[in-house]
Amino acid sequence: MKTVSKLSLLAMTLIAAGCNEKVSPELMNSNATTPDGVAIEPATYYFSVTNTSSALLNHNLHKTGAGNQSAACEVKSNYKLSSDTFRGAPTANDITCYFDAEELSLLHGGMDFSINASANTCDYVGYSPFSFYDRIPGNSSGTYQEILCGDDTNSGHVAAAYPVSATGGATLGCNELTSMDIAAVDRVKFTISSDDELCRFNYESVDGENCDIGMITVNTQTVTFVPADDNNAAYTKSEPSTRVIDCGGKIEACVKGPITEITKSLTRVTEITNTELNTPFVKEYELKPLYGVEAASTVKSYANFRRNLASKNIDYIASTDNNYKSSFSNSILGKTFDPQVVDFYAANKRFDGTPLITPAIQNLYSYPNDQFKAVPYAADPFLGLNGYRVNPFYTFYCFDTAFDVKARIRMVVREWDRVSPAAQYNDYLSDIWDGVNSRQDNPTEVELPDEQDPFFLYNDLSDWDDSIPMQRTAGSFDAFTTIWQPLPSGTYLDGWFNPALFTNGNF
Repeated sequence: MKTVSKLSLLAMTLIAAGCNEKVSPELMNSNATTPDGVAIEPATYYFSVTNTSSALLNHNLHKTGAGNQSAACEVKSNYKLSSDTFRGAPTANDITCYFDAEELSLLHGGMDFSINASANTCDYVGYSPFSFYDRIPGNSSGTYQEILCGDDTNSGHVAAAYPVSATGGATLGCNELTSMDIAAVDRVKFTISSDDELCRFNYESVDGENCDIGMITVNTQTVTFVPADDNNAAYTKSEPSTRVIDCGGKIEACVKGPITEITKSLTRVTEITNTELNTPFVKEYELKPLYGVEAASTVKSYANFRRNLASKNIDYIASTDNNYKSSFSNSILGKTFDPQVVDFYAANKRFDGTPLITPAIQNLYSYPNDQFKAVPYAADPFLGLNGYRVNPFYTFYCFDTAFDVKARIRMVVREWDRVSPAAQYNDYLSDIWDGVNSRQDNPTEVELPDEQDPFFLYNDLSDWDDSIPMQRTAGSFDAFTTIWQPLPSGTYLDGWFNPALFTNGNF
């Protein structure tokens, strides 16, 4: 990461457990004005994000919307920016931008950008990077009943010493467990080779992270059969014990994306920097190349755009339907990016303000195979639950001294499957409708037919839309009924909580 040396770094963290804003005490010491200083107002006020990547990478940063193929990613005004003007004119002061990057350039060259503001325009500047869940985190807290057997002890001895009624109806044999959190009619018995298996969101055994915050109680009955001898008849004894397993993980351990360049201990963070009197603000960020650092089959760490969550009004029903591609060809709807769709989705909200995923839906996936108690905290890589939200955007803020917003820019990075032909189709959400000629989204075509060379695919690196097929409620948008969700499968009936949706180390 590159920063301008004279700038003072201040950090504001959005604590995942409660989404509460915590502000460093240093924020009290603004130097936007000084007792002896006089602010010289600029001729034009601006707040912008600029592409500072090498020109050889062919990246292109521009504002979203029809006709904005080459429009600067900036808020610009002849009048002083303020929180009042922000609320009064959100179209001008709250904008979205596309950072268009061809897939190999993004993989091999990364991406660089700078945040800029005219002198005396922003008192503080904030940057909140993109973050997502690589794997499903969660909480495996629960209580289990376990039977351990001594030498020469068998299940018949267990039944005599420890009746079925004592395990809530589960007929346990030697070295078997059952969850006491699952209804007796449903719970099943199973065995484990180590206690780690009870922490369902600990992925260290597959070279992943431990994302399990569970505390597990295991009530054990150790049953021992004592055979008869010359003086005593055979008998069976049972000795109780309890152990507590601390899974020891962190939800944020499963969070990836540019956020990790700033912190690895939060799911969502905003980095805040103060400005200097009468000095234009510039701060640069360098996102390193992914090639050789991560798996070479995806650029999902940087490319956060999801066309399936980009518009309220494109009625595609399911992204596998025949009419799906053509639904993006509308010259008006197909050029209107609506950040609210992915924003509400990531916040687990319908547009009427009610939860998208209720605790009842979440609990459907809390008892996998009727064996374990394990509550998942992410239903989709962008959709965290239980207060652990991630940020689906690269978000840039122009703040005043009261922490109110003067201007905001939200940026999405779009991965292009082919070389971008100047500005053609850059203002569309996607050109997937253009068939073999499509350049941004060309998921199925090849450069030459009947070739087995894997590099002859146009879509060489997968993006989020390639790996998460979605569906939308059919018909015109309605705030009370329209929802977006991954396509269901036989196991994941609502589409959510499917481990296959996540990058699982391949990001």
